[in-house]
Amino acid sequence: MRRINRFLAAGMLLAGLFVVQSALAEDTFRGCLTGTKDNYVLRSVDGNLYRLHSSDDIKKHVGEMVEVKGHIKNKDRDKAALNQAASAQAAGVTIPAVGIDVEHINGLAQACSAAITADVAPATGAAVSSSTTTTTTTTRTEPGAGVSSGVATDAGAGVSGAVQSGVSTESGKYEHFSGCVTGTNDNYLLRADDGTLYRLHSDKDIHEHVGERVDIRGRIDNQKREREAQVNANSAAEAGVNVPKTGINVEDIKTVTKGCNLPR
Repeated sequence: MRRINRFLAAGMLLAGLFVVQSALAEDTFRGCLTGTKDNYVLRSVDGNLYRLHSSDDIKKHVGEMVEVKGHIKNKDRDKAALNQAASAQAAGVTIPAVGIDVEHINGLAQACSAAITADVAPATGAAVSSSTTTTTTTTRTEPGAGVSSGVATDAGAGVSGAVQSGVSTESGKYEHFSGCVTGTNDNYLLRADDGTLYRLHSDKDIHEHVGERVDIRGRIDNQKREREAQVNANSAAEAGVNVPKTGINVEDIKTVTKGCNLPR
């Protein structure tokens, strides 16, 4: 009996060690790094979009082809993104629904265009499902043709709505903006009726308006994050990632309709 118990104990110990080793094992992802602070994203070479969670500032790798080692971790922000996939798609915005806890990141190339190919999933497509854990350990070397035409064009063409209105820099007056709210904590976005994408800055939690068409009263305020996005607009366009280049300081927000379908 004691011998059986010893065998059982040894088996349980080995099983426990296997679980620990599996938990510590790192996956490897390769792709284009873009985004801004608190919202860095990786467009992998197989077309998936991941949010990167890192205790280190990885800003120096933005716009580069990188190799990331880490663990798939669907945190609260990623779960919230997964739940609003339908409204985000209606607004033409892709929100990463899978997160990676970054253990190490290494630059592979100074530009993204050599590895991101034409078969990358469009930015207006559905979010990556939470079950996507397949990783890629090889890169494609053929020159890419850029992201397919389904990608929202605001990433490369500048903020048309703001520029045309003459409010591309800080404004001292309140203005009204209408459109669809998507995004997650620290990265709420407004896809305006004219197609312009704005980041929303607010002291209030606007989570209750996610997935709604709203009217916003606020001021244009291009903070540091937006200026960084403008600098990195080309690499974001190559990766098919929606990065707002203009921010709105929200004074007031009101629901117009519960759905996110924008006017045609």
